[in-house]
Amino acid sequence: MQFSLGVCVTAKEESIPARQIEILPNALDLASLSPAMPEEKSAIRKQLKLPETGPVLVSVANLTPVKDPVTLVQAAVYVRRALPEATFLLVGEGRLRPSLEDRIKKEGLGDAVRLVGAQADVRPFLAAADIGVLTSRSEGASNSLLEYMAMGLPAVVSDIPGNHEMLDGVFFEPRNPKDLGDKILELWGDTGLRERLGRDYRQRIAGYAPEALARRAQGYYSKLASEHLSVSARP
Repeated sequence: MQFSLGVCVTAKEESIPARQIEILPNALDLASLSPAMPEEKSAIRKQLKLPETGPVLVSVANLTPVKDPVTLVQAAVYVRRALPEATFLLVGEGRLRPSLEDRIKKEGLGDAVRLVGAQADVRPFLAAADIGVLTSRSEGASNSLLEYMAMGLPAVVSDIPGNHEMLDGVFFEPRNPKDLGDKILELWGDTGLRERLGRDYRQRIAGYAPEALARRAQGYYSKLASEHLSVSARP
């Protein structure tokens, strides 16, 4: 029997047999998120005062150490050297905001990195973007990744077990801004890869619809009930 990476990691960390673990990820309302057509993307960029051309990168995450937005800001320095028109949108709030603002100012990134704060509706920022970024040092089933996938937004994500569990794609070494910057540039330069990842994400996200996860949860509890009845029936 083969077990998923997340199950194996949990089994090792918690000293629980893998066969006794079932990971049920978060569900996502797919009706509220769908890829933006070119006309919509252009209109949203105008509304948000973003450049019409050039890459727009988005990160939806709290501004906290575990999400590591510092690495993203540092990576922006490398990216801007090669792509002066690149713009980064950081959607979220947290205690690191003051230090991030200082770093952005120090690095001369005021026109490149925008801290837009927490947003009740993140879809406009995802629709305006070309690439999603997730710099977390630790994740389970990331809601941000689910949103990127639903939008068909190719992503560069930290090389950690939780992210591998959810998607195939472009991974960078955690806490390594140079590697993150290089991977962003590689993805931006490969249109075919961006398109392929977007299609793959849209196919995978169907497994995170509420109906699909409800069936998975029902199957898990049915298995528990069957095992319980089997044990009870033993003489």
